[in-house]
Amino acid sequence: MLNAFLGAKLSIVTPKPQTTRHRIVGIVTRPDAQVVFIDTPGLHQGGKRALNRQLNRVARQVPDEADVLVHVIDGRWRDEDEDVWKLIAAQPAPCLLAINKVDRIIDKKALLPLAGELTRERHYAGVHFIAARRGDGVSALLDDLVARLPEAPAMHGEDEFTDRSERFLAAEMIREQLMLQLLRGRQRHHPHRRGYLGRTRRSEGDRDRHRRHAAQENR
Repeated sequence: MLNAFLGAKLSIVTPKPQTTRHRIVGIVTRPDAQVVFIDTPGLHQGGKRALNRQLNRVARQVPDEADVLVHVIDGRWRDEDEDVWKLIAAQPAPCLLAINKVDRIIDKKALLPLAGELTRERHYAGVHFIAARRGDGVSALLDDLVARLPEAPAMHGEDEFTDRSERFLAAEMIREQLMLQLLRGRQRHHPHRRGYLGRTRRSEGDRDRHRRHAAQENR
């Protein structure tokens, strides 16, 4: 989702959970706003592994900083999504629900009932249907976020798109390719579930007035 907002490759993506292991800032600057996303590791059930515990600690820190939250699910509700909802429901910031990968849902008539079921007892500020890889619905979601953000000074220059160094980005791209190669070998014998959760933070600004925002993702 972060890459779709940026229109560029920043966060690495693989089918394997825990792909995102660092807090990464992505910056979108447009004529009326600057939006700063924070992409973090996802929430993972079970804290037996030290890595899981560390990733969960990083992921839980972001909602406190957010002006607006976005809960992204991949077309269906998982146990991990309920954990995310419990975390963000305790925050004062408004939260949008983004149902991603709707292009993979054959029966599009099922989308509205799905949204109705998920929002019946969960109070989201709005619902968006997204196909991030194709860019469907991304602009509408971004516009909604911009409209909800409080005013604040712009935090970054117009030509900045991340706070990470080129060395870090290169290392991440290498890690992505290594993970994909390993997964291709393993899938021949051990197919695995896809899962992803992340968060994003955004800060927006006008040339005369600026806004701030943060968002959360569950991939």
